[in-house]
Amino acid sequence: MADIKLVRNDANFYLEFYIKDAEGNAVDLTNVSTITFKMQSYDGGSLVADINGEVTSATNGICRFLVGAQLANIDGDYVAEIQITYTSGKIITAPEISVKVIKDLPR
Repeated sequence: MADIKLVRNDANFYLEFYIKDAEGNAVDLTNVSTITFKMQSYDGGSLVADINGEVTSATNGICRFLVGAQLANIDGDYVAEIQITYTSGKIITAPEISVKVIKDLPR
């Protein structure tokens, strides 16, 4: 879905996503109860990020997540997904987001 590069120890910024279906059309996020950005190492293990987000334009499929201290003292390659839960109970997932967290300067 997306390839993202972030800098270790950065915080207080938004990750914004445009959620699209297989044909490239915006996924309607109207009536979403929760939307969550989850990130973990490719090797598995516990999540290094589990961020509740907000829908900023439902009909255009736009959402964002405020990154806090999740990048503190980590670097490397990660896999992420966005889990979308509607008020009806329906859950869809936007998978396979590749995230590279690079060391901050000076290295």
